[in-house]
Amino acid sequence: MTKIAAPHITRRSLLAAGAAMPVASLGSRLWAQSPTLFGSASLGSTGYVIVETISAIVNKHSDLRTSSMSTSGGAENLQLIDQDALDFGQSASTDYQAAMAGTGRFKQPINVEQTFAYTAWATVPMVRADSGIETARDLAGKRVSPSTAGGSTRRTWEMMTDFLGVKDDIRWTYGSWREVYDAFRSGAVDCVPALLAGGSPSPLLQELMASVELKGLGWPEDAITHANKVNPGITRYEAVPELWSAVSEPTPCTASVGLLAAHPRVTDEVGYAVTKAVFDNAAEVRKISQELQNIDPEYAVRYMADFVPVNAGAAQYFKEIGVWRDDLVIAS
Repeated sequence: MTKIAAPHITRRSLLAAGAAMPVASLGSRLWAQSPTLFGSASLGSTGYVIVETISAIVNKHSDLRTSSMSTSGGAENLQLIDQDALDFGQSASTDYQAAMAGTGRFKQPINVEQTFAYTAWATVPMVRADSGIETARDLAGKRVSPSTAGGSTRRTWEMMTDFLGVKDDIRWTYGSWREVYDAFRSGAVDCVPALLAGGSPSPLLQELMASVELKGLGWPEDAITHANKVNPGITRYEAVPELWSAVSEPTPCTASVGLLAAHPRVTDEVGYAVTKAVFDNAAEVRKISQELQNIDPEYAVRYMADFVPVNAGAAQYFKEIGVWRDDLVIAS
């Protein structure tokens, strides 16, 4: 893997700095004096790799100086943007509705923009190949673990199984991705999410595939449509056998799209410079890691959320290269 260095900040160091000054003061200091600051995700995760690389590429191919900081992920990044502590952050489309409305884990409405899409995280119901479970409705009476109790996968799966009429008959358990995959491997649970990044198995899923024969179930189309109506950040996706051998044909599922969130005070010039640095050098970016294979301008626009305003500088870049979508809203 090619390594591109950029200054890195941990969440602990940022919070330590914040202990000496109010968050608003910290935000003002970052905007006035510091490099352009990106929030990524937990160390080693897909979101971490992607956003750390974006920060480094922008540092290398633009006049901007960048730094990056590891966080707990998309929801926290949106909150840090609201607190003026980040310029850009890794985020997931499923969090925007609640963030912009100030509901759920978000205590107040957050004013945020998007810059571009960089991947899609699909979570496909997954069982053992010899389990006898053939459809999502067959999960009634089974032990299902949709990862963490506070995660977006839990909310989506509970919504969809409720629509299918089996939610209350499922025995739900929760844990980290490592914990639920270990439980599945040992036979303690019957169904867990297959995490696909850009259609390909995550590293943990690849590890599981080496010891267990798997089968992806997918979701019924009416359940996917229902989920999208409730939360437009939930996107229909297809797992395909070319990228994941546990399905024998294109299998409908849901995904959340990875979007580079931007503080509304990110200027047109900065938004343009970040977007241009990444996509003018997309071939170089894709060579760095498997997680970056969807860094492509057409993909970046195709999967942007139509209910989130787009930074005007990013929109300008995509218009110049001819891939803009007219249904997207440009931030004023």
